[in-house]
Amino acid sequence: MKKGLLVLASLATMAYEARRYRNNHPSCEKGVEGKKTVVCIGDSITFGSGVKDNRRKEAWPYALGMLLGDAWQVLNYGVPGARANATADGAYPKKYLQEAVNAKADVYCVMLGTNDSKPQWQDVAGFEEGLRKILSQLSGRIVLMTVPKAYENEHGVIAYDVDDAFIYRDINPAVRKLAEKFHATLLDVYPYTCGHPEYFPDGVHPGMEGNMALAWLVHDEIIRL
Repeated sequence: MKKGLLVLASLATMAYEARRYRNNHPSCEKGVEGKKTVVCIGDSITFGSGVKDNRRKEAWPYALGMLLGDAWQVLNYGVPGARANATADGAYPKKYLQEAVNAKADVYCVMLGTNDSKPQWQDVAGFEEGLRKILSQLSGRIVLMTVPKAYENEHGVIAYDVDDAFIYRDINPAVRKLAEKFHATLLDVYPYTCGHPEYFPDGVHPGMEGNMALAWLVHDEIIRL
């Protein structure tokens, strides 16, 4: 009986881990022919971890799709935990990048760097080189987004070890430099999100209001391209 309970517990654990993996590593979305395409490359902010119970509607790429209308399709290639630095554990998966390239999108929205700010991965040269390699493979118009501001909680701590000072001082200047190098459209999200802690219920991931604000920001930039 005891052995049977242990087996059941082990199976339950495996099932939980399988669900957790699927939730954090969704299948690459596929587009359809005949529509203009936006591919969003990013981490958990793009994935929609802050609105995970309704992310298929409220994550900013899906909200962007609704704002752009039926002539457009928006594919969400956000991967929680992803980093631009290719030498770091948790680098943006090659599978997703290849799918993004294969999509031959009209517009690529790229926002990476929040996870690269964590103390154990603070390597601005590695971040810049990793992001450069990603951008060099994209053939459509690129909207390169700086990382949003991260906010402290009531205990004076930013969740998930995110370092807002490193984002401001090192990550976002590197993003701006690469935008110029690749003649990409720079979308400076950081100042846009300053003064809006209400956008980020946990201090890092946008909730419904924050996602909609990001969606409108990206929408207004895309329609000007």
